[in-house]
Amino acid sequence: MKKIPTQWLAGILLFLAIFSCRKPEEEEPLPEPVVYDTLYPLSYLPAYPGSYWKYTDINGELSTIQTGPDYVKASYQIADSSYVPIYDGKPLWGYSTLTNYSSVPQALLSVNVNVNNWQLYYNAGVTTSRRVIARDTTISIGGQNYFPTIVTEDYYVYGSFLHPLNRRYYTKDVGMIREDTYTGADSLSGIRTLNEYFINF
Repeated sequence: MKKIPTQWLAGILLFLAIFSCRKPEEEEPLPEPVVYDTLYPLSYLPAYPGSYWKYTDINGELSTIQTGPDYVKASYQIADSSYVPIYDGKPLWGYSTLTNYSSVPQALLSVNVNVNNWQLYYNAGVTTSRRVIARDTTISIGGQNYFPTIVTEDYYVYGSFLHPLNRRYYTKDVGMIREDTYTGADSLSGIRTLNEYFINF
C-alpha cells in the first residue's frame, strides 16, 4: 500500500479545514405570497355566490339570473386581479361587468348622484349610452312595493332622436326587479318582472 505524500495530506487537511469553516450560504427568502382582494357585492346588486333571481315575461315565460357558487379570481387588467362573484355568467366588479362591446367592464348602474350618464360604446357614428332616469323611486310589482329603486336606460341617439333600448330597475338589497325592452320603433316590446329571488348573504 502506497503512502500518501505528506504535502498532499497537508493540502487535503487544509482544504477540509477551510471548507468546514465557511459560513453556509444564506438561502434566498421565499417571495411573499400574492394576496388578492375579494370584492363583495354592493347593495343594489347583492350578487352573493349562490344567489338567484327568477323572472316572468309578458308571455308567462320564465327566466333566471344566478350567481356562481364561489368568488372567482378575475381581472381585466394585469394589476386589477381580485376575487369577484360571477353574475349571469360574467365577473362582477361592484356594479360593473364585461359586455359584448368592450373588454373593459361597464357600469350597470350608478349610485353616485353626480354620475347620471355614461357611454357604453361607439360604432359607425352612433353612440350607445346608459343613464340613470330615476333614483329613490318606488316600483310596484304584483302588489309589492320595491323601494328605493334606481332606474337605468340604455339608448342611442340617431340624428336628433333618442331611441331607448332597454330600462332596468334595481332595488336596494334585492337587485334587478324589472327589465323593459324596446324595439327599433321605440315601442315597448318586452317586460320581465321579478317573481322570486334568493340572496345568499
